[in-house]
Amino acid sequence: MNEQRGLATVREGNVSIEVLALRDLRPKDGGTITSLDGKLSFNSNDMLAEKEALEVARQRLRLPLVFAFHFDKVLEELQQMTDSLPQWHRVPLLRGSLYLLFDENCSASLAGFNLTYSQQTGLVY
Repeated sequence: MNEQRGLATVREGNVSIEVLALRDLRPKDGGTITSLDGKLSFNSNDMLAEKEALEVARQRLRLPLVFAFHFDKVLEELQQMTDSLPQWHRVPLLRGSLYLLFDENCSASLAGFNLTYSQQTGLVY
């Protein structure tokens, strides 16, 4: 967890937590992870090719400052989501990244907050 803790950086005195935000469809089909807009699809059971890893890395989202006030809980929950994608840890480009996994409706729960994401409004909590 120390590597992920290091990825939450201090900028201008504020803690910033960045995640790779994706949609987790595994409860329905057993293996699919998509971009939040649904345009990109990845098999969570496979090692990602370099091009796929680059697309996943582009799904970066900075969490609002309020999550920094719950840093330990946020980090713990993000680590659990991240650990659910063990094949992706072996991809150098993604190593050390934290994942925030939304459901098929682009909803998620993190540190007691209910989150939704849409292309129109972005992240709402």
